[in-house]
Amino acid sequence: MSRLSACFIFVLGVLLFHSPSGYAENGVQISSTWARTSNGPVGVVYANIYNPHDQDRSLVEVRVCGNVCDHAELHTHIHEGDIVKMRPVDKITLPAKATTRLEQGGFHVMLMGLLRPLVEGKTVPVTFVFDQGDPVKIRVPVQRLASFNNTGDNNRSECPCQKQ
Repeated sequence: MSRLSACFIFVLGVLLFHSPSGYAENGVQISSTWARTSNGPVGVVYANIYNPHDQDRSLVEVRVCGNVCDHAELHTHIHEGDIVKMRPVDKITLPAKATTRLEQGGFHVMLMGLLRPLVEGKTVPVTFVFDQGDPVKIRVPVQRLASFNNTGDNNRSECPCQKQ
């Protein structure tokens, strides 16, 4: 095999097995996850979720291990005149063949009743639960707003909690 062929095979292997787009389980891809630093009673998690399927899917729950917060809720912002209010939602629809952003001013995950501060450099074990397919478990990095770089990198890990 020529040196050029060997280099091509190596690069192809790296691209196939080290996807910069995040983690794909049952087709749904989660990327750019991060939790904002917080000393208060609540925290927030953001992410990009890509649904490659031909049909809409839904994010129906997010679970966080008990040593971080009391519970997690799916939220959105609504506009009532000049006032923006945050409200819980039962699910977040993920349109077919599109990316849904969990971000400031839109859909996001609220960590309710923080049991300890969210400190930069630490991670939060989060499980994303969908209406179809297996849950996706990711260790979400905690970052200050100014330090988030939207690289799409996640720290994959098995979440030690399994809320049934």
